[in-house]
Amino acid sequence: MSTTGEREQTELKGVEGKRASRKLAFNAALEDAYEQLALSEMRYRELYDRAPDMYHTLDLTGNFKEFNSKHTEVLGYSYGELEHRNISSIIIEDMLPQLAADFQEVITKGNINGREYILKRKDGSSMTVEVHAMRFDGPNGEPQEVRCIMRDISPRKALEAQLLQAQKLESIGQLAGGIAHDFNNLLTVIGGYTQMALASTSDGVVAREYLEQVQKATERASNLTKQLLAFSRRQVIAPKVINLNEAVVNSQQILLRLIAENIEFTTSLDPNLGQVNIDPTQFEQVLINLVVNARDAMPDGGSLVICTQNEWIPDKIAKRHPDLSAGEYVLLSVTDNGIGIDKAVQSRIFEPFFTTKEAGKGSGLGLSMCYGIIRQSNGHIRVESQPGNGSTFRVLIPRVADAPVPLAPREERSKLAIGTEVILLVEDDSLVRGLGSQVLRRQGYQVLEAAHGKEALQVAANHDGEIHLMLTDVIMPNLTAKELTERIKDSRPEIKVLFTSGYANDEVVRQGVLESEMAFIEKPYQLADLLRKVREVLDS
Repeated sequence: MSTTGEREQTELKGVEGKRASRKLAFNAALEDAYEQLALSEMRYRELYDRAPDMYHTLDLTGNFKEFNSKHTEVLGYSYGELEHRNISSIIIEDMLPQLAADFQEVITKGNINGREYILKRKDGSSMTVEVHAMRFDGPNGEPQEVRCIMRDISPRKALEAQLLQAQKLESIGQLAGGIAHDFNNLLTVIGGYTQMALASTSDGVVAREYLEQVQKATERASNLTKQLLAFSRRQVIAPKVINLNEAVVNSQQILLRLIAENIEFTTSLDPNLGQVNIDPTQFEQVLINLVVNARDAMPDGGSLVICTQNEWIPDKIAKRHPDLSAGEYVLLSVTDNGIGIDKAVQSRIFEPFFTTKEAGKGSGLGLSMCYGIIRQSNGHIRVESQPGNGSTFRVLIPRVADAPVPLAPREERSKLAIGTEVILLVEDDSLVRGLGSQVLRRQGYQVLEAAHGKEALQVAANHDGEIHLMLTDVIMPNLTAKELTERIKDSRPEIKVLFTSGYANDEVVRQGVLESEMAFIEKPYQLADLLRKVREVLDS
């Protein structure tokens, strides 16, 4: 039997053992908690450093207390260069007053959200960020630090700027197109009657010199309206499937005459180039304007290179440009090593009447004309340039699988032919209608006149004989030209139709593109061109 002392000693050992066991368990739990805390800290630090945005903590004077690695990656500074630096040192100078006001607002009100700032990187470039900031207080409730998130929104701002520019150009285009349409009718009348007066005035009469000056001014005004309509994408065009290599080669002699002898002209044309669907004449205008622009950028001579190649545009690139879709394209680039273009000019370079040339040296419509033609063909045009390092204009036109149509040589103008056929002239502008009627009758044609589509149908119904040709304006009241054509062909299926307009209309012209089987002459036209076109359609 054990004594009382032995029992007490045994019980004491048991208590001590339990205490030791509990201590070991506590220490193990504490060690596990430390490990979990360290693991949590490691995970937090990894998420903090790998975050796609810039996270940082500032003291109450704006100095960095802590920041993630995104700062060094984006701004280009080392950790040591940013440590303890003030936030104001990476903000552009113009925004420092806004920074002071926003920082004070965070301290007093607790937070700010969605404020935009422009940061300056170590290499001197800039970026736009969206800032969210919150104040954190100490144990006694006093402001202790400011924690911020900065998100890079430069790509979004660039896309917004492009979209605004596209919308601005579209608005200008609508205005320019409307003005040009009405002005073209006036030019048709002025030019037409001037040509008739010249034809009936002897060379010895002084008035002839005045009429010739009127005619020259009319032609210049006509060229301006054509450029405005091209920019506004309201020209009626006749696209064909062509190979741009052939178009460049066919235009080469013209281009060589445009540039000076001190400019070296070379081409690099991809022999496996795909086909595009574009009006060949309009594309030639694009080429000429880009070459003239390059020539003017090299007043002391230089190098001019025209290249073609196939290009694939992925979604990633297309999303950066509001007017560009992913897919297959043909690329035409025109590169010079001239004076270059600064960013401010680049942002306005396709606006009509914007020019950096001296007064009288250019209308400011050449590049805007290129913009309109390429956009009307569902293409994309942009410039890449830096002052002193030349410029490259890149034109992307959607690639098509159809076989190309060989480009015909320029046709020689034939002599004016007379005729005896019956022509139904449909024109809502009385001055233009009177001019057209007079010109056609002088050449021997019989002319029936109508001011609009419904009247044309009535005139046709009341005429017993054959009507060989209907010459009709595209844009008219009551009936569209397309509806008029369909209805008149129901009763006169053999009638031929010649459309005329200075403005494209989707009723006849699908999205500004003339259907290939339609005959068309653009206003304002030379009377000789009108008579030749009438004869061509009648004889076709």
